[in-house]
Amino acid sequence: MRNVYGNYWIGTHEDCVGSWMAVVHACKYPCKGANDLDNVYVPMLDIDGRMDNEVLFWQFRECLLFMRANSGRDVLVHCNKGESRSPSVLMCWLAIEGVVPRGSFEEAYDSFVDMYEEYSPNLGIRLFLHAKWGELMGV
Repeated sequence: MRNVYGNYWIGTHEDCVGSWMAVVHACKYPCKGANDLDNVYVPMLDIDGRMDNEVLFWQFRECLLFMRANSGRDVLVHCNKGESRSPSVLMCWLAIEGVVPRGSFEEAYDSFVDMYEEYSPNLGIRLFLHAKWGELMGV
């Protein structure tokens, strides 16, 4: 688990169980043993190909709304490896909050990767963010 900015953390599937933080599960399956009261589960896939942008938009929207509702708390955003899905969600949130540029995915990516070097979005997530960036910034 790594603190990326302020009260926002990125982790892997191993970091969420027993966490005292509000947790965004941006992974295929929710973690067993996680505190259900402070969690949002979004069954997000991450493939190296084109994905359903409307489904992904709904999933990202749910994550971002949860982060807004928990903005005064420590928030852990996790997926399996902490490389693609969870950092993408956090990058969107930080763009909405004005921490990284919100003009385009490319601008946000260039800034965010300086904060979180492990960021490596798979092709499906990258194509989605290119296509839906403007809409995501309006959540």
